Amino acid sequence: MKLIVTDMDGTLLDEKRSVSKENEEAIKAAQKQGAVVAIATGRDLYEATVPLKKTGLSLPIISANGAQIHDEHGRLLHEAILSPDQARHAMAVLKKENVYFEVYTNEGVYSDDFEAGLAVVVDVLKSTGAKLSEQEIMTFAKDRFDNGSIKLIDCYEKLLEDGAVVLKLLAFSLDAKRLMSARDRLELDKNFAVSASAADNLEITDVNAQKGIAVERLAQSLGISPKDVMAVGDNFNDVSMFQKAGLAVAMGNAPGEIQKQADLVTKTNDEHGVAYAIRNYALKKQSLL
Repeated sequence: MKLIVTDMDGTLLDEKRSVSKENEEAIKAAQKQGAVVAIATGRDLYEATVPLKKTGLSLPIISANGAQIHDEHGRLLHEAILSPDQARHAMAVLKKENVYFEVYTNEGVYSDDFEAGLAVVVDVLKSTGAKLSEQEIMTFAKDRFDNGSIKLIDCYEKLLEDGAVVLKLLAFSLDAKRLMSARDRLELDKNFAVSASAADNLEITDVNAQKGIAVERLAQSLGISPKDVMAVGDNFNDVSMFQKAGLAVAMGNAPGEIQKQADLVTKTNDEHGVAYAIRNYALKKQSLL
């Protein structure tokens, strides 16, 4: 495989949101053999680079679910953004359904409610059975604000008035009916792409901002055929890149519905599933060519 694209949360990152030594070494082994390894994540560019910096890896990054593509040097190659009218429409739907959401922009991620932001992350981590103590969960939730990953703002409208480039809205709720109602209403507008990176969230982007479209664009820019692309992921927002890749690999921790849409299933994210996929699927296949 000439291009290996991996999701981050639930895929490249373990339960503590870190890149394991095994995954780091496998990526470097693939690079040594001439393969390009890239990230495709729902995170914004800043959030995506934080865990990578600890490894010394410099990789192309598809961020905000495909809204932006940056090369390994951090240069913007392409973006597909939500227009102000699209953003206002999506915000109005989520507010009407009483669903908390955050706004991803070219200048960072914003929340208009600190307490709700903390509560929703704590609830989500607990509901997913994360192997973290109560204190670790609260620390992680607070760190999103303390380390600058999330910025507080009084009103989202101010972002639009100031000309912020809106990449994505990320909505959270443990109320499945509210989330489904919001999704149904948003999907009536064919200019939106609505996906999810977990059972309790929605990711709303422009219809042209999808991981699959971005992976295809990145491969074309590198002169790489789709058949030479391996995509690794664990959730619904990864399906579009499964459909564009020559080899689609689902994580062992992915829902069964996602695994059924992949060609192969690797180990879980806590078992270094990305490293296993690279060494046993991507590099072995390449060595046979």
